[in-house]
Amino acid sequence: MKNNKVNYILFAALFVGIFAVAVIGYNALTKNYTPPQTELALPGSGDTVSADLGSEEAGAVPPEETEPTEEEEVIAPDFTVLDADGADVTLADRLEDGKPIVLNFWATWCGPCKSELPAFDKAAAEYADELTFMMINLTDGQVETVSGVKTFMEENGYTLPVYFDKKGSASGPYGASSIPLTYFITSDGVVAGGHMGSMSEETLYNYLGQLLELEKTVAEETP
Repeated sequence: MKNNKVNYILFAALFVGIFAVAVIGYNALTKNYTPPQTELALPGSGDTVSADLGSEEAGAVPPEETEPTEEEEVIAPDFTVLDADGADVTLADRLEDGKPIVLNFWATWCGPCKSELPAFDKAAAEYADELTFMMINLTDGQVETVSGVKTFMEENGYTLPVYFDKKGSASGPYGASSIPLTYFITSDGVVAGGHMGSMSEETLYNYLGQLLELEKTVAEETP
């Protein structure tokens, strides 16, 4: 009996040790891992975005289409979501503001999503006059609820504009089956590129700089 007790203690100690090593290793890998990054570009620029919507590389063409030609623009699919007051908001509504749009799909149960929220919150405040941020929450009404998301935002002091996708109107067309997923859209509604996975603040700001540079190109080409 005594030997069994000793063996149990040794086994428990071994298990705890292995678990601790695994946690440390996971944290180290997470800290050092940077998801693949793409260059943003407009179709016709000589560097078109070729991945399907929702894929890791960029997300620039609808799932049913093949790679666009250099002259083919990829218009961002419109959708309807709810704002914090329960009112309908469409992508077209936000494009009327005349600014490029940063479209992010996320949920409170998603660890990588939460890890990048501070950078998004900071950027949204800093670029308020230049960019429109649409943080699309995958609100299924069970695991993810409107009230739960509002509480989460308040507890963390986030002021990001959150929109609730209760019917999959946004996540469906954009292939947001894996999150976080971010798209960068010019003010005329053209998808310039995207990013699958969480982003560091440096990576996000790099994309934002590219998006604003593309916006200058759009303005110059507009009669």
